Amino acid sequence: MHVKDFDNKAPAEIIPLTFDFKNITADISSAVVSVAVKRGTDAAPGAMIVAPHQVVGVEVRQLVKDGLDGVTYLYRCDAVNAAGDKYALGGYLSVNEIN
Repeated sequence: MHVKDFDNKAPAEIIPLTFDFKNITADISSAVVSVAVKRGTDAAPGAMIVAPHQVVGVEVRQLVKDGLDGVTYLYRCDAVNAAGDKYALGGYLSVNEIN
């Protein structure tokens, strides 16, 4: 799984995260986005996910909100193409209060 760093966000922001599979596959039939804590403590990281993700061509877009100050999250997107091949991309998202 390829993992990248997303830009940091503040807890009050609602931002899109984009997982781009263009270098891996020509299509996406379905996808699942999940989140876990990489560094810090958050008892409910899944509460950051806003509404269902969108599949647009070979990109999966997920809106995220909230998060706890000082926590780094690992977002993972598992995608399946029309042939049934499975792929995964991930990204670290750090949440920091604006001071």
